[in-house]
Amino acid sequence: MEFDNIIFRMSNGGIGKVICSTVVIRAIKKKYPDKKIITVTGNPEIFFNNPNVDEWHHGNLIPKYFGRDMFRKSKSLILEAEPYINIDYIYREKHISQAWCESLGLEMDNVKPDLFFTNKEKRDAETLIKERTKGKPLMLMQINGGGIPMQGQPVFKQWVRSLPVDIAQQVADAFKDKYHIMMVKLPPQPTLKGVDDGLPIQVPVGCGVQQQIFNPRMVLSWIPHAEKILCIDSFLQHACGALNKKAVVLWGGTDAKVLGYDTNVNITNGKCKACHLPNCYLNEPNWDCEKGEICMDFDAEEIIKALGG
Repeated sequence: MEFDNIIFRMSNGGIGKVICSTVVIRAIKKKYPDKKIITVTGNPEIFFNNPNVDEWHHGNLIPKYFGRDMFRKSKSLILEAEPYINIDYIYREKHISQAWCESLGLEMDNVKPDLFFTNKEKRDAETLIKERTKGKPLMLMQINGGGIPMQGQPVFKQWVRSLPVDIAQQVADAFKDKYHIMMVKLPPQPTLKGVDDGLPIQVPVGCGVQQQIFNPRMVLSWIPHAEKILCIDSFLQHACGALNKKAVVLWGGTDAKVLGYDTNVNITNGKCKACHLPNCYLNEPNWDCEKGEICMDFDAEEIIKALGG
């Protein structure tokens, strides 16, 4: 059947998974160079300014007549595959991006994702960094992963990839005098003492009230300006892979072989053998482990040394 559009759909996953999917998009474009590529994901802003994507939509905010236009006015091919249940990924035989491409019958060129910023985004990032750092070199830290919980729900502790606060604080204390440390975090997640909590903007919510929000593209635009980056297995390390920016990445229950990048310094904690899996392939929301914080029980001095401290 001839078709006009390719709709790439991702039904679940966070910012990091969407960043990984840009490898799949690149492979789709290579196989179907003359087709219109449309993405439907939970974080469509990742595709903004991407030359391989013609149109992008949020999975929960699809325009009213999207289906009619895509399937009645024209013909569309839908591509969707869940890489978390790919057997080669689960058993750590292949990187998530390779497993994802092969599940869709696509040829992957390499695992490096894509992120593209406009000139305005670059200028805005430079201005914000200058205002926040006040002349100090910038250091970024992300110690927690996971999305924003629903109202009234607890903030889950993801033991398999969250760095314990006391260890993270020791690292921050070693660098905060020389560096301006900005945390990459969601509003409910803990802020370390003596560092910038990283929430960059205020938006009006009515009656003169301002609310802080998390802006992924703004946060990602900080990366090229950072001299040091410490992160866990979450979206920041995927973005560093996309931007060829070296980061020190700490791995507990997940695996750098199938989720990481060689451009980063990947440090694995071998202490916990109970949950050393590539990811929550059965979609457990808490990524829990009976061993608790031992999954990410790193030596603070080892982290400091890896960061060049």
